Amino acid sequence: MRGLHRLTVLAWLFAVPAALAAQDDPVRAFRDAVDAYVTLHREVERHVPPPEISPRAGEIQRAVDAMAEAMRAARRGTDEGDIFTGGSGDVIRLRIRRALRTCGLDPADFAVAGQWRGEGTPLPVVNGRFAWELPSFMVPCVLWMLPELPEELEYRFVDRDLVLIDVHADLVADILRDAFPDPGSWRRDQTPRPLHPDGMVAD
Repeated sequence: MRGLHRLTVLAWLFAVPAALAAQDDPVRAFRDAVDAYVTLHREVERHVPPPEISPRAGEIQRAVDAMAEAMRAARRGTDEGDIFTGGSGDVIRLRIRRALRTCGLDPADFAVAGQWRGEGTPLPVVNGRFAWELPSFMVPCVLWMLPELPEELEYRFVDRDLVLIDVHADLVADILRDAFPDPGSWRRDQTPRPLHPDGMVAD
């Protein structure tokens, strides 16, 4: 219990700088929140037996599940937006739209509607398991416009939501809702405006 309490305190301490940074630069706030998550991830990983090379998938999955449970305990009470802060979420949505326009892509070309979802497949929730059998995708030209991630994390779109996944734990770290543009409101003939270095659209 003492070790769990220490990890919980660490999680709170790591969250404070990210919350303060959100009042300054949105992209830096996101990067700080990612750094805080990864610092916690690596601290937790030190206390969890690592997965061993094995021909038995079940043994590997048990190690992944153990890491996920430890991260859930350390991040108890985490909500959506703890990493995708309000300001950074807005910037990332703008970058996604910009990337699609620059590459000449239309959201209607991608299957982002609810019928993608298989019956009984759980939708992603923060601190829940990410179901890899759930249809998800990433667009290369969009990925190039998003803030770079460390090896522990990965972006995936599920429907229109951008999900941040801890790939060592099959864990949903955060979700940015409605990040992928709605095909119904997309105006393909609109000329994209230039971006400022912070990712905001110029006037």
